[in-house]
Amino acid sequence: ELPVPEEVVHLTDVNLEGADDVLIDIRRQLLDAIEQRWKGNGLEAVQTLRSVEMSLEYDYPETDPRLEKLKQAIKTDPQLDAIKKDFEAMRSFDRAANSASLKDKRRSRQRVSQLVISDEKLTKEQRDQAIEQMEIKLSTLDDVEDDRAFKLSENADDFLGTKWRSSITIAKTMTDSGRDKMATMDYDLATGSLSDPVPALEQIREGILYLAARFRIFEAVEELSSLKVDVGTVQKLVLHDDGFAFADGLFQFSVSMSNHPQIQKLEKIHERMLAACELSDPAQTQGAGDPNDARWVEISLNASFGSKFQLWMRKLEGMEVDAKAPTTQVILKFEMEDIPIAPSQLLAINRETDLFKASYLQDCKLSEGAVGGSQQLFSSLIHQVVTPMLLPSIRLESHSIREFSKCDVCPLKGVDRGSGVLMVETKIDGSVSDFEGFRMFKPQGVDLRGTVCMYLTPHKGALDKTDVVGFAKLMVPVSDWVPFAMWKAALESLVDKSLTKMKEEIMEKWGQTGYQERIDSKSELYDAVKGIARTAEVQRLQSSK
Repeated sequence: ELPVPEEVVHLTDVNLEGADDVLIDIRRQLLDAIEQRWKGNGLEAVQTLRSVEMSLEYDYPETDPRLEKLKQAIKTDPQLDAIKKDFEAMRSFDRAANSASLKDKRRSRQRVSQLVISDEKLTKEQRDQAIEQMEIKLSTLDDVEDDRAFKLSENADDFLGTKWRSSITIAKTMTDSGRDKMATMDYDLATGSLSDPVPALEQIREGILYLAARFRIFEAVEELSSLKVDVGTVQKLVLHDDGFAFADGLFQFSVSMSNHPQIQKLEKIHERMLAACELSDPAQTQGAGDPNDARWVEISLNASFGSKFQLWMRKLEGMEVDAKAPTTQVILKFEMEDIPIAPSQLLAINRETDLFKASYLQDCKLSEGAVGGSQQLFSSLIHQVVTPMLLPSIRLESHSIREFSKCDVCPLKGVDRGSGVLMVETKIDGSVSDFEGFRMFKPQGVDLRGTVCMYLTPHKGALDKTDVVGFAKLMVPVSDWVPFAMWKAALESLVDKSLTKMKEEIMEKWGQTGYQERIDSKSELYDAVKGIARTAEVQRLQSSK
């Protein structure tokens, strides 16, 4: 049963006629909090609301009958609810800082100390002394034992880490006023005033978005994790001592970070990618390729698409089966070698979904797609309907989001393939009208569910060839009456003929497909992938020497 929606009570509708002065003053404070938020004083609004809530909980006797109505307004008034969401956004950074490892906390204290203390009016000796004092202050706020020897023995640049510094560098190249903002930071030893860290934090955020918009999802998330800890560290400083001029600016930054659509999208993509990488867990794929393991069936093709194609498939068993998912559930592992196109070309075929035609895929009745822009971090949507020739009564439909990340290290478990590109295809519910900014296509068949992940790497010794390893977990809403051997035969026919079609329709007619024009027009995306092949070739040559 759906829950009964709670009655919304607006603060202005609460009748306090005849109430005592304390209750009237409480409502006045709440109205002040709403006004403070309107004026941009979000931190003050949160502090006022929290003070009122604590007062009602511990100090005010529950004798006035109007109190319950006022509490209901505090709970449901949309404007007060907005203040609570701001507070929750701020708390999320506190949680990130508190849950960080001891090593990450130490690094964050060092980074934050360097952000809030400028070297404009200080000698190097004064600045080093001020940074050390700030680190100690932050460590006490962290309730972490002060390890002086550790701080004094570490070089500041080592503490910052190359990845964090590179993020700052990238951001500065994107923000013309970056250097000017950094130059205005000031620290006065006499008064103890601190420079505003928000401009630098904003630059780091821009650097993160720069990485995310160039298929560097894992790098971006790593930087984002560090940024969250840093924001939480500065917040502790602000909340412990009053009077910081940048307190409200930091609060607004925290709220905007939590509500930033691209940051939210980045975290969702990363979450889906981590879940997809779990499909490669050797515990799930154990026995694939072993002729003595009767659970697995193998499909091996000598297609002209590449010199090698192998696929293994088995049904999920026991605790692996999702009782809430469609009936037929399988897991697959597949490998392809020596595909005669470059990794950037294969990436384009999978990403530029609006260019992919139904004629490129065997038994495909419909293929339509939409390509996302910067708001979707250049992911894409594809909708396909396939009726396997050997199972003509089954009309399989797939609504999928495809997401991509360039990786310096292969994220798949038990797979050592070096740098490459991870592609994750997540099957989504076709009955929804919108998914994370994508307008969904009209459903037309039986919904296929599950996840596919593929890792693309340059073929050894050839910049214009690609190797692929992949894993999939698929759930088909078709009764178990269809023998597994028939599924194997249908999949074998589908894959074999599809590879031939893709060779004839895409590879041999590459100049007519429109893919190369897309690659050229989105060089900022595809150049990073081309760089993987070049790096791999350099490493191969160095290794041979």
